[in-house]
Amino acid sequence: MRAAAESSAGTGVLVTDVAIHHEAWGQPAAQIAAQLGLTLGQVYAALAFYHDHKDEIESDPLDFEDDWTTPAEKSERLM
Repeated sequence: MRAAAESSAGTGVLVTDVAIHHEAWGQPAAQIAAQLGLTLGQVYAALAFYHDHKDEIESDPLDFEDDWTTPAEKSERLM
């Protein structure tokens, strides 16, 4: 399985989703946990996995680069 497709502790939430919320959008772990229905431990585990596999994850543009825009930026593009 590709690193970018790994889910956080079997939750179905992708590691890339957690990483994007934190790295691109600057959200703190507690906010990510609340928004994605994860525990803080699951968020930190996903971020640890992301950092351990960062090169592999970021090298797959289909899974990662398009999601770096914020939800507001995505909405603006649809208008």
